[in-house]
Amino acid sequence: MTNKPTTEFRVFLASPSDVLAERQIAFRVIDQVNSILEDLRWQYRFKVYSWEKRTFPDAGTPQTVILTQIPIEQCDVLIGIFWRRFGTAPGMVRQSDGKPYLSGTEVEINEAFAARKQSLNGRPIIMLYRKLDEPTGKMSDNDQLQYARVIQYFRECASDGEHQALVHEFTGQNFAESLQEHLLRVVAKLEEDDWGDARAFPRLPQSTDSGVAAEFEDDPQEKWLAQSRLTNNPFKHNLAQNEKQSLPRYFVPLKDLRVPELLNAVQPWIVFGNAGDGKTALRAMLASYCYPRNSSSKILCIELELDTLEKIMQNAHGTLERVEPLHAIQGIESLAIESVPSIGLVINRPLEAKSLTQDPRRRLSSLIGAAQKAGFRHLICLVDEVDEPQVVQGQPEKMARLLTALMKPSVREVPGVTFGYLLPTTVKSILQNQRTVFRLDRCRVVALTWSNADLQKLIRQRMTYYSRDQLAPYHSLGELCERGNFAENIDDEIAALAAGNPRAMLWLANRLIELHCAAEPLTIPIQYKTWENVKVDWWTSGHDQLLGGAEENKGFYIANNELWFAGRAVKLSPLYHAVLRYLLQANGRICSIRELGQAGWSEPKTKERTVAETIRRMKLALENQNIDPRWIENVRGRGYRIRKPSPDD
Repeated sequence: MTNKPTTEFRVFLASPSDVLAERQIAFRVIDQVNSILEDLRWQYRFKVYSWEKRTFPDAGTPQTVILTQIPIEQCDVLIGIFWRRFGTAPGMVRQSDGKPYLSGTEVEINEAFAARKQSLNGRPIIMLYRKLDEPTGKMSDNDQLQYARVIQYFRECASDGEHQALVHEFTGQNFAESLQEHLLRVVAKLEEDDWGDARAFPRLPQSTDSGVAAEFEDDPQEKWLAQSRLTNNPFKHNLAQNEKQSLPRYFVPLKDLRVPELLNAVQPWIVFGNAGDGKTALRAMLASYCYPRNSSSKILCIELELDTLEKIMQNAHGTLERVEPLHAIQGIESLAIESVPSIGLVINRPLEAKSLTQDPRRRLSSLIGAAQKAGFRHLICLVDEVDEPQVVQGQPEKMARLLTALMKPSVREVPGVTFGYLLPTTVKSILQNQRTVFRLDRCRVVALTWSNADLQKLIRQRMTYYSRDQLAPYHSLGELCERGNFAENIDDEIAALAAGNPRAMLWLANRLIELHCAAEPLTIPIQYKTWENVKVDWWTSGHDQLLGGAEENKGFYIANNELWFAGRAVKLSPLYHAVLRYLLQANGRICSIRELGQAGWSEPKTKERTVAETIRRMKLALENQNIDPRWIENVRGRGYRIRKPSPDD
């Protein structure tokens, strides 16, 4: 096993005197990021190069001394922070036009831009931050002048300015969190430069508005991606198996599932999730930090997935009922020796003893001892895809039978090894009911749940990763859409329709791009009508394809100005259509008689009995289309609303 030396990335801090607090926060955040990288076993660290830490007294103007002793062109990252002050004139002039610099911070950032233009690797990365907190106390004339210079400087960061840049604006309380997230993205980008992973997604040649590479002329989607400054379709793949190299760049860590905690856990842990919730993506992410995928890691990772599970059953002579813990240990041994051949030399001789071969716990202990002699401090076994072998598909009881060999407490609690189980939710109740067999009370149990905010973050990180211009990357799918409410809300709408399922989110976003690129003529901004068509496709085919068959609890929705229920178009008269549409748009809110009168008759004084009779007849029309009329609820004395009926109704 080779040990890759730690790579240091130099960080230069540039800031005027009024953000000394943020400067200290930056020092602390960089230390925290380094600790995270160490926990994750990444061979990268940030090292601060600032005048406080890296300079000594010498002759010359202070700014000249700083730049001489800390050459900015040798730094990988520059962090510039501003608030109300621009800084003090350093007595230097700009080479470009001979005008005097107005502050030392301006000199440092200008030097960084100049160095970046000359560099071959696009460094230093220039991270500019602007604090928006209101000042305390009265501002003097000099304060006003300083603030005016700050305003003018950031105007020059616009797309038509002298030093174009994506600036992050913050208030005092969220600076640390934002900087930490950004630095973790930066180290992933710098690591990518080192590893050369970008070869999997080659950067397209720069082009003018209409000058797209000729090789894409016959492929509308490739042509559109090139014009839109994307290296690839960010949502093309919805299976983690297809994205093992790029997955770490946009993986979203969920609140209760921190990678370092799972990798270094002593107690066995179980993550339950539905199809498409990201169980395999989590497994791939954990494995990417361990040996053999990360050659410098001291953690040896064994992945027990479909192929391995089928081999384990074959060792039991193909009979699920005969699978025993010993077969599972044999599968783990086989993978360990395949990853580290020297382990086999250590364990083969002891395994000749009959008593040891019949004791899976002792056998696993022997394997861990061999792994530690090979230089590993820890073994983690990730069990995934237990619902994939053909013999157990769709049968939770048989999945549980397979798991008895993989979850036996006496085996999974051997010191030096952590078992992590990524299991379908369908098997959860069976494992809980068989308490003495599986002992879930002795495991850490977590449900894999995605909020809308998590899904939106996944969209944002994928858009950023696949942006051709990393100086000004995309942060939203809405940036590719026609302006207005559609562009502002599309990320939120996709996340809401995906209902907590990342695979569904990827399907919806990919379908939006596919349908847009299939339209003629092909335009840059995605149109709202395309999103309407995506929703129709989702309910008529996509939902069933990804998440299972059509169910009544899908309920009503509106797409292409039509009413739909459980993937079927609802056919109603114009009056009934108008009333039902209004109820749907209220999204569960109680609608008064007055409101419904205006919706159906455009008359605020429509009589209550008229509305009631209309809704009664509308329910009959729905029932004739095999739609449960109890979806429309009469709230006595208040009005009507759409509500999913419960079994007790």
